[in-house]
Amino acid sequence: EDMYGEVLNIILSEMSSKYGIFGYLNEKGDLVEPSLSKDVWEECEIQGKDIVFPKKLWSKNIFGRVLFEKRSIIINRPFSVPDGHMVIQNFLGTPIIDKNNVIGVIIVANKETDYSEEDTKTLEFIVNNIAPILNARLQRDRFENQRKKAESKLKESENRLKRFMDSATDGFVLFDSKLNFVEANNVSLRMVELNKEELIGKNILDITPYLQENGRYDKYLNVIKTGKPFSTEDVIFSKQDGMVSSHLSIRAFKVGDNLGVIFTDITEGKKADQRLKESEEKWRALSENSPAHVMMLDREHKIIFINRTVPDLSKEEVIGTSIYNYTPQKFHKVTRDCYNSVWETGEPSSITTKYITKEGDISYFDIRVGPVFQSGKVVALISHSIDITERKKKEEEIQLQSKIIENMSEGVYLIKFDDGTITFTNPAFEEMFGYNPGEIIGKNVAIVNAPTDKAPEEIREEIMGILKDTGEWHGEVLNIKKDGRSFWCYANVSLFDHPEYGTVIVSVHTDITERKKIEQELKESEENLKTINKAFLKFKDDPLANLQILVDTAGNLLRADSAMYNRLISPNGNEVLKTLAIYQEPPEFIKESDAIGHICTDVIKDNRDEIVIIQDLDKTKYVDSDENIKKYNLKQYVGICIRSKGIPIASLCLVYTKHRIFSESELELLKILTKSASIEVTRLEAMKKLKESEKKLFTLLDGLPAFIYLQAPDYSIRYANQYFQEKFGNNLKRKCYEAFNNFSKPCEDCPTFKVFDTETPQKWEWENLKGEIYQIYDYPFKGLDGTSLILELGIDITERKQAEQRLKESEHDLDERVKELTCLYELSKLVENPVISHEDILNSTLNLIPPAFQFPDITTARITYNGREYKRAGYEETEWKLSTLVEINEKPLLMEIYYLEDKPFLKEEHELINEIGIRLKTTFEEKEVQKKLHLSEDKYRTLFESSVDGI
Repeated sequence: EDMYGEVLNIILSEMSSKYGIFGYLNEKGDLVEPSLSKDVWEECEIQGKDIVFPKKLWSKNIFGRVLFEKRSIIINRPFSVPDGHMVIQNFLGTPIIDKNNVIGVIIVANKETDYSEEDTKTLEFIVNNIAPILNARLQRDRFENQRKKAESKLKESENRLKRFMDSATDGFVLFDSKLNFVEANNVSLRMVELNKEELIGKNILDITPYLQENGRYDKYLNVIKTGKPFSTEDVIFSKQDGMVSSHLSIRAFKVGDNLGVIFTDITEGKKADQRLKESEEKWRALSENSPAHVMMLDREHKIIFINRTVPDLSKEEVIGTSIYNYTPQKFHKVTRDCYNSVWETGEPSSITTKYITKEGDISYFDIRVGPVFQSGKVVALISHSIDITERKKKEEEIQLQSKIIENMSEGVYLIKFDDGTITFTNPAFEEMFGYNPGEIIGKNVAIVNAPTDKAPEEIREEIMGILKDTGEWHGEVLNIKKDGRSFWCYANVSLFDHPEYGTVIVSVHTDITERKKIEQELKESEENLKTINKAFLKFKDDPLANLQILVDTAGNLLRADSAMYNRLISPNGNEVLKTLAIYQEPPEFIKESDAIGHICTDVIKDNRDEIVIIQDLDKTKYVDSDENIKKYNLKQYVGICIRSKGIPIASLCLVYTKHRIFSESELELLKILTKSASIEVTRLEAMKKLKESEKKLFTLLDGLPAFIYLQAPDYSIRYANQYFQEKFGNNLKRKCYEAFNNFSKPCEDCPTFKVFDTETPQKWEWENLKGEIYQIYDYPFKGLDGTSLILELGIDITERKQAEQRLKESEHDLDERVKELTCLYELSKLVENPVISHEDILNSTLNLIPPAFQFPDITTARITYNGREYKRAGYEETEWKLSTLVEINEKPLLMEIYYLEDKPFLKEEHELINEIGIRLKTTFEEKEVQKKLHLSEDKYRTLFESSVDGI
C-alpha cells in the first residue's frame, strides 16, 4: 500500500490534481485500489465503501469505461456520481496495459484547470513505465500468495491426516522399502504395546518375526515391487501370556516408494461370528422343525436360506434366486413394499400372497417378515410363511356364495327354524315381493304365503313339518306381494346350521307366474309339435311323397277344408299352376290349369315371407278369375310362398268355407311346415338335376376303356361301369375280393383301403389271376348320402408292361454282348503287339474274362498251357464251371471259368470262351509260323552272304 500511495502522490503533484486512484486488477478481475488518498477515503460517504470494485459494477463508473475501452478518457466538466461520493469537477483516466493485457488504472481528478492532451501524454508516459514494473510486482505477489496458500493447505492437510490417523479406529503403519517402521498411529502403537519412540526405525520382523515363516514378509515386499495391493487376516499375540489378543484384517498397499498397511481389529466380529454360528445352528434346528416355510433374504431379496420348499421345487433350485421368481406379478409391489419397510424401519411386517406351481396349482400364504440385526443394523430378513390355502379357499367360497346369493335372479331368504322369523333377504327377493331393503327382516314367514283353501299359517306349519322329517321341501307355492297381489313361485327349501342363528331355513323362490300362463299354450303347442314330428318321422327318400305328408299335416293341424302344394311351371312357354299334393281333394278338382288369375300365382310372384290371409273371397277380384271360389263356395284363403334356393316356385295354401281366426302358434307351425316344404322342393329339384347328371356321368363312365367302381368300407360294390362288368361279371352283390380274386375273405394289406385311413389318393399296380396287369388309381369319394367311399379306376397296362419287359431283357442282352465284344476287342489289341510273350498274353486274357461275364464280382478263371498254370488272384475251383480246350501245335490249352456262387452261364458266354480259345490258338500258331519264318530267313541270309558264287 505504501508503494502505491507514494507513486500516486507523485502523480497527483505532477498533474496538479486533488484526488487520484492507482489500482490493479486482482486474480478475479476486480479492481483493487490500495492507493486511495486519505482525503478521498475520508470524504467519501458511500454506504459500504470498499477499496475493491467488483467487475460487475464497472459499467456504473467512469473508470469502467477506461478499463473496458483500454484508452485514456478526459472529462472537463462535472458529472453525476453515486450518493455520498465527493463532487468531481473534471477527470483523467488512463489504463495500465502490459503485453496487451489491462492490469490496472491511474485516475486523477479535480484539477483547478481543465485536463489537456499534454496531461494525457504525461500520464500515459508514466503509465507505460509503470506497467512492466507493476506486472512483475503483481506476478510476484500472486506467486507468493499461491505459495503461502499451498503451504497452509499442506500444513492443514498434514494436521488433518495426523488428526485422522490418531483418531481413526483402524491401525495405520508406514514402512520404508526395507520394511522398517516410518510412521504409526495411536491404534497401531496400542496393538503392539509400544510407544512411537520404541517402534519407529525397527524392522517389521523385530515385532512379528513369524512373518518370515508364513511368507507374509515376502508378500509385503512384493507389494512395494509390483504395486499390487494385498489383503489378509492375522492375529496379535499378547506379550504377557503369548495368547492371541487380537484378530486383524490387514490391507497392504504401495505409498510412493514405501508400504502402507491398514489393519482393522475384527476381534469382536470374530467373536460375534462364532456367536452367530452357534445361534444359526440353534435357529436352523428350530426352522427345520417349524411347520412354517422359513426363508432368509439378503438386501436384494434373494433367498440365502430356506428350511423347506413347496413340493414342485427343491432347495437347490431356489437358493440364490429372487423371491419374486415365485411371486405372481400382481403381488410384486406389495411384497417389495413390505420387505423394504422392514429394511428401513427394522419393524416386522406381514402380507398375504399366493404361489403358483409349475402345474398351475395355486397356494396362499400368510407371510410375517422380521429383521435380522447385527451390530444394531438390519443385515437380512427372516420370513415365516404359513400355508393358508384351505382357509383362503373357504373364505373365497363363502364370499362367492354370498356374491352369488346377492346377484341371483331368484329370491333367497333365511328363516329361523324355531320361530319362523325372517333373518335375511337378498335384493331379488325384496324386489319380487315388493318390499324395501330390510323391511321384511324380523317378520314371520307366514306373511309371504297367500291364502288358498288353507290359511298362510297352515301352509307354514305343513312345510316346516316336512322339513323336520326330511330336511328339505320342493314345490309350487302361491305367494303374496306387499301390495296384496298373489303370484306363483317354485320354492326350493332346505335346512342348515348357521353359526349365529342356529338351525335356519334357506328358501329359494322363482317366480313362475309367466310360466304358468304359457304352460297351457305350451301344452297345445307340444301336441302340434308331436304331430309335426310324427309327420317328419314318416319322411322317405322321395321329396314328392314328403310334400304330401307336409300338406296333410298342415290341413289337419289348421283344420282346413282343403290344403294344397301348387307349383308354377312353364312346360310350353305358358305359365301353368299345377297341384302336386293335396289334402282332402274336393270332387272334380282340376289339378292343372292356366296360372293367370289364381291367388296362389300372385302369392308366388309377390315372393313375400309373410303368410297371406284373404277373407270374404266372394267379394274379391279373384271371384271371377279363380273358378274354385264359386265352385266350392270358398270364404277364406291362407297361403305362403315356397322358394328353392331363394327362387319363388310354389305355394302352400289352405282354403276354408267358413271364416277362421288363427293363433300365433298356429301361424308359426305353418311357417315351420313351409320351411320344411322349401327343403323338400330344393331336394326334389336337386334330385332331378342329379339324376340327369348321373345319367350323363354313367354314360361317360360306361364308354371308358377302363374299369371304374365305387368301393364301400364293408367291401361292397356300390357302382361298377360296363367295362368292369364285362371283365369281372355283372353280379354287383359280391364283395370286391370275391369279384377280383375269387377270395372268401378280404385281401391282406389292401392298398385301396389306405384311402379310408389317410383320406389321400393311392396309386398302385395289380395283376389278376389271368396275368393281366392294371394301373390302379384310388380316390376318396362321398356318396349322395354322405357315406365315405373309394372311387377306383383301373387301366389295363398288360401290353405296356410286356413291352417294357421285352425292352428291359433286350437292353440286358445288348449290355452282355457289348461286354463280350469289348473282351474280344481288347484281346485283339493285345495280340497285335509283335513282341508280347505268350505268358503276358495269357495273364492279360485272365483279366479280360471276368468283366465280360454276367457276374464279374464272383467270376474267376485259370488257363493251363504248355505244362504251366495261369490263375487270377483269389482263384477257387467250384462246382459251377465252364471250360474249353484247344490244340495249339499239338499242345493242349485248357481254359476254365468258375462262378463262386450258384449262377447260370449264358449260351453266349460258352461261345465267348470258345472264341477266346480259337483266337489264342490262331495267335500262338501265327507267332510260331513267324518264328520259323524268321529262322528260315536267317539261314537263307547266312547262306546267301557266305556263298562264293555270285547270286
